[in-house]
Amino acid sequence: MRNRFAGLSSLLRNLETIEQKRLTGHAIALGAVAGTVVLRWLFGLNEGDAPFSLFFSAIAVAAAFGGTEPALVATLASLFAVRMTTEAPLAAGLLFAVEALAIVCVVLLLKASIERERKRISAMEPWMLELKSTERQGRVVESAFSQLDEAADTVVVVLDGVGRVSSWRAGATRLYGVPAADIVGENPAPLFDDLSDDGFARLLSAARQGEAGHTGRQRRNDGSVFDADVRIRPLSRGGFDGFAMSVRDLTHEQAYRQLQQDADFANRQLLTLRHVTDPSLNSLSGGEFVATLLDRLRAAIDAEGVALVSMENFRRRVVCAASGLQCERGVYRPPLDLRRADAGRTLMIHNDKAAVAESSVAGWPADVSSLMAMPVVRAGSAHATVEVAYRTGRRATEWEIALVQVAAARIAGFQDERYADSGAVA
Repeated sequence: MRNRFAGLSSLLRNLETIEQKRLTGHAIALGAVAGTVVLRWLFGLNEGDAPFSLFFSAIAVAAAFGGTEPALVATLASLFAVRMTTEAPLAAGLLFAVEALAIVCVVLLLKASIERERKRISAMEPWMLELKSTERQGRVVESAFSQLDEAADTVVVVLDGVGRVSSWRAGATRLYGVPAADIVGENPAPLFDDLSDDGFARLLSAARQGEAGHTGRQRRNDGSVFDADVRIRPLSRGGFDGFAMSVRDLTHEQAYRQLQQDADFANRQLLTLRHVTDPSLNSLSGGEFVATLLDRLRAAIDAEGVALVSMENFRRRVVCAASGLQCERGVYRPPLDLRRADAGRTLMIHNDKAAVAESSVAGWPADVSSLMAMPVVRAGSAHATVEVAYRTGRRATEWEIALVQVAAARIAGFQDERYADSGAVA
């Protein structure tokens, strides 16, 4: 029962609203006609040759604001007012009615057209909002591109759906030296020094599935090349709306990386040199001094064996580094080996086992194929030799030779004459 009463109340309210709208339309129609009558009386048009003038405007107003029924009411009211205030013939009244109906039709058609246009504009409002949002996003992207143009090592080039250049900004001109007028609409494949046209086409095809990258050489307009990291991203799925190609110049980055590597290498060399020339070694006894120094030298130059060979009283004394290859005991070497004419020179043997076996005084295993022998010179004569052995055919670098020279100089300057007392005698 309550639901029925609520439904009836809602129906009555709807009927009341409809009736109010209808009465409002009729009131507008009658008000427009009454206003026209007053205007005609004020301007003295009641007795003129056009008794129905100004009433068409009242009918148009009634049709525009009320619709068909108010327009008909305004037509009848206008006809009645003219007949009551003038002596207009019946034929003129009928002609007025026909013209009034035509005006009503025109006004209603215009009203319907305006209503359709209003609905269309209302339906387009979400699209307009989306367009505004897209425009704002475009301005943000434009601002980001402008900031990239200011960057010294990264530029962005926009490609169309088939891979041709559609936007070439100032940063790209600065990086490649190519003006926009010469490249917009062209294929950017010639910019890739190490990619053919087919290679660029494959890169673009991969970018349609997602981001694709290539690190290699790029070619400037003057023919010079530079290393760059290129990333191609689709602007929409499949890349049908185009691509954004970002190019990052690696020249400065590689130069910085090389400088960093050089600095690290120099720092390691400095630490190694400090390790070999450590003054605290001077506090050790002769045997401990030599053994410790040889161990540090072997680790610093990554040798497989290091030994100090000295000849005293026709006896060969050998001190090997505690780690790495050890000299073979009982190997005979003539006592005058250290006094030969070239004993004061550095001996370098590379990848020759027979030459190592013939020249080495320390007596290394037979599989040693490379040898460096550095004389320990004191007072202008060679008193000992530092031998560095490698099983592989390895060439010593200038830095390694310099370290061996430093170690030999330290041994030569060590004042404790007993530095070889702990060495093996053969």
